[in-house]
Amino acid sequence: MSRWNNTHARYAIFALLPLQTAVMTQQEDFTLNLFESILTSDHPITKARRDSLIKALTWDESDYFTIDELRFFCTLRSLHGYSFRSEELIKQDRQILLNSVKYSNPQSSIEAGYLLKAMDFWELHYKDKKEEWGEKFREGVRRECDREARNARQELDEGYHSSDADEYEEWLQ
Repeated sequence: MSRWNNTHARYAIFALLPLQTAVMTQQEDFTLNLFESILTSDHPITKARRDSLIKALTWDESDYFTIDELRFFCTLRSLHGYSFRSEELIKQDRQILLNSVKYSNPQSSIEAGYLLKAMDFWELHYKDKKEEWGEKFREGVRRECDREARNARQELDEGYHSSDADEYEEWLQ
């Protein structure tokens, strides 16, 4: 479990919204969970296919984060989602991350740097894009749920059940 959960994860979760929405609305073959499994995988075949899949997607600010940053963000979870944060709390969060960059072990320092970049992204876009991106994300979730319901009905009709793990294995082939 990451040391960044809850307090700092909200910035990463907000940073992922445009990409997650693109996956759900532009890729009929992938659920968000399957995509996140592919994105965070270290399997060599998956890496090459992942990179081509990401390049095929279009989303707001697609050049802002590296694949490594996006991969790290996918590992974070927050009970708070990407809820509002006051300027004072953002300053405190930033200071904690700056201290981590300075005084932590190399891996934590890298992760803190990623989160600082996510904070910059938050400060650039949260006020103007929160509603728009949130609505697009919710629409993507609705589409994904509808697609999964159709697939479940079809599988019941055909007597077949598939899981994300099965799809992931097929995707590696």
